[in-house]
Amino acid sequence: MAGELVLPDQDPAVLDYRARAEAFNREAVALTVDSDATQILATALLTRAAGVTKAAEAKRIEIVKVHNDFVKRVNEFFRHVLKPVVEGDTALRGKVLAYVREKNRKAAEAEAAAERQRLESEALLKEAEKAEAAGQAGVADGLLMGAVSREMEAAVSRV
Repeated sequence: MAGELVLPDQDPAVLDYRARAEAFNREAVALTVDSDATQILATALLTRAAGVTKAAEAKRIEIVKVHNDFVKRVNEFFRHVLKPVVEGDTALRGKVLAYVREKNRKAAEAEAAAERQRLESEALLKEAEKAEAAGQAGVADGLLMGAVSREMEAAVSRV
């Protein structure tokens, strides 16, 4: 019987377990436990039910074993078939992650550079204001040009 398809509703042993299970149910439902004698009878009935359950479970395992073994083989086969995809997927995800990290690192560097240039521009503007207040128009113009240059560099860095 190993290796062949078994339909449980056509297997004589399974049909026998079903008949025995139905008989147990009828007896269990009909039995009134109200004396030592009926308690002994109920205990014997429970023992018989456990035997039927155990035998039916063994039969179920026997029937599904061929199918479970087949499923295991199919799953293992597909794991092997798809192994290159899994490996490629892992490699590609790593590359995408590395690219995104590098892109983020460069963006953070550019933002930091832009912030430095903005701060330098601000400082140059303050110095230009001081130079203008001190009557040094030429120095103030040079500082102002430096501030504008830094602001433009900051804008470019952000882009």
